[in-house]
Amino acid sequence: MMKDIFFSSASNNEKLDMLLKGSQRILLKASSVFPFDFFPDELTIDENKVNIIFHPFFFSKDVHSIMIEMIRDIEVETGPFLAVLKLVPDGYPGHALELRYLKRNDALKARRIIEGLMVARRHGIDPSKLDSPDFLKQIETLGKTSLTE
Repeated sequence: MMKDIFFSSASNNEKLDMLLKGSQRILLKASSVFPFDFFPDELTIDENKVNIIFHPFFFSKDVHSIMIEMIRDIEVETGPFLAVLKLVPDGYPGHALELRYLKRNDALKARRIIEGLMVARRHGIDPSKLDSPDFLKQIETLGKTSLTE
């Protein structure tokens, strides 16, 4: 019996280590462009979640963390230079989190990474167990849409 408790504890420790490793591997950091947004908002993507930090005023912030599994839809509206990234979390129908005034390339890359992570997770692939040097390229390729990119 003591042996069973030890092994289940060890597997939980291993799981925790993998989660911590995935949360520390930042795949993308981006922020909105200053002249268009006086208090630039931030986007951070790691293997497990997407963090959007809104800065409505000096020394204030509104933090939204969405687990990859909880993202129902992702959309990017692009212009010549800037873009809007929209995330719809599961459980918030019709309520998208919008991150405005991102650089166009940053928004498109964020969409590819998030979409790639969503596809990988839905097929049972745990990104934290992948240590390939081309990991980010592989995830981006997985998240590409053939019509637009």
